[in-house]
Amino acid sequence: MCGVWTALEDISADAGPLVYYPGSHKWPIYTNEHIGACSAEEKSELNQNVYEPLWRALIDVNEVEPVTFTPKKGQSLIWLANLLHGGNRQTNKQKTRWSQVTHYYFEGCAYHSPMHSDPFYGAISFRNLSNIITGEQVKHQYCGHQIDEAFIAATKERVGSKKVPLPPDFDPEQYLLANRDLREANVDPVYHYRHYGIPEGRPLIPLPEGFDGEQYLSANPDVRAANIDPAAHYRNYGKGERRPLRPAD
Repeated sequence: MCGVWTALEDISADAGPLVYYPGSHKWPIYTNEHIGACSAEEKSELNQNVYEPLWRALIDVNEVEPVTFTPKKGQSLIWLANLLHGGNRQTNKQKTRWSQVTHYYFEGCAYHSPMHSDPFYGAISFRNLSNIITGEQVKHQYCGHQIDEAFIAATKERVGSKKVPLPPDFDPEQYLLANRDLREANVDPVYHYRHYGIPEGRPLIPLPEGFDGEQYLSANPDVRAANIDPAAHYRNYGKGERRPLRPAD
């Protein structure tokens, strides 16, 4: 994968610009096994902080200094995915750094998130990618061979399975209907729920067509008295309790 960072305005050094370490894309590729982290067995989601000590050590060993990218509007930086980079500290809160960042994936690859994968432990966080021209899902490949869908499903099922069990009534199709942006992005519903849906408070089921929160509260005065969000109550309790959606005529 390669990234393209394009400035939509002039970016100054105090606006929190992009910073990168030249030549770091040529360093060996390190994964969870090199830092002793098994993502599938962690109690909480791994994030890039676990790699900070390794990155600091590599910077010191290679004696490389960071470069700050302060482009003019319209200028772009193209980099390989394993280039060590990030956003610098914004020292002037009045400044912005409006930009467009696009990730381009190469053809014929197995697309996955290494930080959330433990291949030798049977957990691979495969990504669902779509061709932006045709809209078709891109098939995973390894050395010219298409990876079997059953293998992808089995290894994805182990990603995060130790941390977040699915609710007994979890329905992937209902989850996508309740979160149409995920369907449009061709996101795997099980993976998304485990890694993002819970902290984002994503609904598990869609609201009925024409759902009106005020009407629901009028039909269920105890919900109004408890000062509970009508949509959340319906999704969590109302549907199962067969609560009326509106007052009786």
